Amino acid sequence: MALIDISRVFALLLLLVVSSCAERTLLKGKGGGKDCAKGCTDHGNCNRDLGRCECQLGYTGPTCQDFSLGACRTSDQPDAHVRVGVATPKNCYCYEQWRDLLCRNVTNKVDRLNEEVCVSHITMVGWGDVHCFRKTGAPLAQQVSVVPNISDAAYEWGHGEWRPEPGSNRRFRAIAPMATPLSEVGTSPDDKRALVPLHECPDHCHYNGWCQGTPGTGKYFCRCYMGWSGATCEKAEDDSCLFGCGGRGECKSGWCHCDPGYWGVACARSTGHDQPDKAAQRVPTPTHRLRVYMYDLPPDVAHVVEHDDGSNGIFHIYHTFLTFLRMFLNDWAVRTENPWEANMFFLPVLAYYYTGNLGDASQQILRGVEYARTVFPFYDRYQGRDHFVVLTQDRGACYLDDAPLLRNVIKVTHFGLNQPNITWMKNVKDMKHGCHNPVRDVVFPPIQPDKDARQTHLTFLPYLRNETSHREPVRKVLFFFAGGIRENEPDYSGGVRQALHKILSQNDYPDVAFSDNVKSYGTYSDSLRKSRFCLAVYGHGWGIRLSQAIYHGCIPVIIQDGVYQAFEDLLPYRDFSVRVSKADLPRLIHILRAMPAEEEARLRRGLAAHHLAFVWQPDVGGLAYNYTLASLHKRLSNLRGGLY
Repeated sequence: MALIDISRVFALLLLLVVSSCAERTLLKGKGGGKDCAKGCTDHGNCNRDLGRCECQLGYTGPTCQDFSLGACRTSDQPDAHVRVGVATPKNCYCYEQWRDLLCRNVTNKVDRLNEEVCVSHITMVGWGDVHCFRKTGAPLAQQVSVVPNISDAAYEWGHGEWRPEPGSNRRFRAIAPMATPLSEVGTSPDDKRALVPLHECPDHCHYNGWCQGTPGTGKYFCRCYMGWSGATCEKAEDDSCLFGCGGRGECKSGWCHCDPGYWGVACARSTGHDQPDKAAQRVPTPTHRLRVYMYDLPPDVAHVVEHDDGSNGIFHIYHTFLTFLRMFLNDWAVRTENPWEANMFFLPVLAYYYTGNLGDASQQILRGVEYARTVFPFYDRYQGRDHFVVLTQDRGACYLDDAPLLRNVIKVTHFGLNQPNITWMKNVKDMKHGCHNPVRDVVFPPIQPDKDARQTHLTFLPYLRNETSHREPVRKVLFFFAGGIRENEPDYSGGVRQALHKILSQNDYPDVAFSDNVKSYGTYSDSLRKSRFCLAVYGHGWGIRLSQAIYHGCIPVIIQDGVYQAFEDLLPYRDFSVRVSKADLPRLIHILRAMPAEEEARLRRGLAAHHLAFVWQPDVGGLAYNYTLASLHKRLSNLRGGLY
């Protein structure tokens, strides 16, 4: 049980490193902050670091009563919410306003002629699927996104098109007159139900949704936007806002209108700090203790925006960025509201809301970086090397531009692919490191459901209690895998799943379970518990197999050439896993059979010793958050050592 004792000591040291309550010696700003314009908090939140009124998406001005996305309003009421998806048509001016907000170059100027500078929101990626309308002859101030009758002559209809720029090979997003009647198109390519004017639905869906059904039947129903539910979209849903606004504000369709005195994500800010004098600014911040300041990015830079109308749901395996954010906001041992005493900076760009799990987050991160550079001097101090972003997209940082403003930022992802000159994956820009620079970037594990976290706690509890009478459950399956193989996608899992499938299908191993159907051998969890070794591969990008194996006490067999695993800079993987190269796949079963029982037992004890590093839930002792901070702290040391 020596491994377990070592793990406990390490965990204790880890907590002391990242959560020390020792007396602060870091540079302090002058407390107090700046006031905002009178009336700001009636409709907005006062950022006291900057003295700037931060407004709900679509609004601007010193008191948040001017429109920036006025044509995206769902009604002509002064406090109407804005919507920007494609599931139901919007005003054509709305899409043009949204385009101009998301398509900006490195100088933060609107760049409509360069398709590559746009944030990868569904409206930008699927511009050709956009359908829209506008009221003929009405001024812009009177244009809103309330769907009219298709046959109403007062409106003209249009659609998005990619229009070539004269004299170049570039193209840009434009709105063109619609050639096909909308009634034949439906509301979107994925939803053929006919568009119905909003007034046909009861209570106009309270202007919190859109109306669909079959014209002439009277059978119409409301589909609700994010933040609303009920038959007529009459019920506000607080869970559309991050962490319920912390109990310090009102949720308004993904945006928190905070109680006076609070601002920021989940209304978690309450104290502003003024800039210290210039002499004090030259004092370097110590690195013995991690202190992180999180930028307050306004909604027009980063927002809980619907990926499409009515859809802001995030599949649970991508939730880790939210879990980290929630835990960070409550961690006053590491978090500071005073940027002048911080030695690391968090950019909460919320990229997943804009790009989904497959999109390129480059432009969304750049928006965050550009904003940070306009309000504080910290980014330029080390050219972004002490700034980090959290990305849970499938391929992490693979698609990010190798632009100077992005290159040095620490990327916290689930996918540690580190290979030079990648050609088998499209759009990889960093030819030196691929998707991950191990000296600069951090790989952290994906979150698993609460029920699995509780079960893993029970699985390893006898080990943690040093119960000498404990008997490990009988595991009759030597090697297990169940999941997608995708024979026609050679880059999926780096070709490992396909190669193994071919090898194993040519042999008859009674104690090997390998299938493309997760239900082939009963429940997936039971299969993991009955197996001695479990395949841990990636998929289109990062995978969940490593965590799943660990949670069920199955020794992970990691076959991921060139891929750094979660916290590989901190954890002794040799003590709880088996690493096999793709070249050794023909010998895999022989390698596993040849392992002595004592070595297998040692590896399983190693799982017990280190499994909490892969668990996020603190109620069962999860340490994934702590390890993430420890890994970030190590990057701070690497920075000061000139390693990146």
